[in-house]
Amino acid sequence: MKTLSKIYSILLAITLLLSATNSYAESMSGKSKYSLGFQTGFETCGISGKMDLSDKMAVQGIIGFFGTMTNFSGRGLYKFKSEEYWDLYGYGQAGIWMWDGGYVGSETAFGIGGGAGIEWDWRAINKDLPPVYWSIELGLTAVSMDYYDFAMLGLGFGGHYRF
Repeated sequence: MKTLSKIYSILLAITLLLSATNSYAESMSGKSKYSLGFQTGFETCGISGKMDLSDKMAVQGIIGFFGTMTNFSGRGLYKFKSEEYWDLYGYGQAGIWMWDGGYVGSETAFGIGGGAGIEWDWRAINKDLPPVYWSIELGLTAVSMDYYDFAMLGLGFGGHYRF
């Protein structure tokens, strides 16, 4: 029960943050800065939503339910370099990872991570393509569990439709 209340608290905080910054993100360029898609990372893959807070900062919420683990996490992204069709960014991540080990039991633990990646707009190929952005990342994730303890350097991938 404690785990569910933590998850709901994190989701509520992300929702409040997204609501509070909505008008600012839209006023930056006259168009919405939201994107929705998928994100893969260590042991999970799932749906993801992003929102630009400024030209340099963005937030991302991830619900990873495909894979050996499930996670609910949030990220802060900082764009180090931005060009017309790509961004180089770093990120910090925190969330809850859950694992069901069958006869061993199940576990839920808090985890953190960080890394860097590049996001590319495929309209660089043809301006008539829809606004789909692809990303590749290299990051370190650490989660401390009793039976499935890990800290791992790994690749992540994402695809998001910006609207």
